[in-house]
Amino acid sequence: MELNKPVGKARAFFNCSARPSVIRRALKIIKPAIDVPDAVQLKLGTVKKVHARKDPLLSEEKKDAVYFNIKYSLTAAYPGATNETAAGELVAILNQAYQSPLFKDGEKFVGKIFYEKDGKFCYMQ
Repeated sequence: MELNKPVGKARAFFNCSARPSVIRRALKIIKPAIDVPDAVQLKLGTVKKVHARKDPLLSEEKKDAVYFNIKYSLTAAYPGATNETAAGELVAILNQAYQSPLFKDGEKFVGKIFYEKDGKFCYMQ
C-alpha cells in the first residue's frame, strides 16, 4: 500500500431547498446508483462554514458564494486520482441529484464545481 498516494480534491458550491440531512441521505443513494467509486469521500457543509482563511483562491470563491446566497458546499476527496477526476465525480453526482426529488420541478440549478490546477481554479460544467 502506497502511503503518500495523491488525493484528488474538488468542491461544489450550490443551492438546494432540501435540508442537509435529506441531501446526505440522497448522496448515499446516488453514489452507488451512478457507479461513483467507493473511494470517493464526500463532505457536505454550508458555504459559511468553509475554512478559507489560509487559501486566497478558496477565500474569493467563498466570498462570491456568500454574496450570491449560495448555501451548500460539497467536497470530494478521491485517493489516487487527480483533482480534475474528483471534480468529474462531483459533476456526475450533482447532475443526478438535480434529477432527484432534492430539487423541485422547474427549480434551476445554481452553483459551481471547481478544482485547483497549477495554482488556479478550474471550473466544471
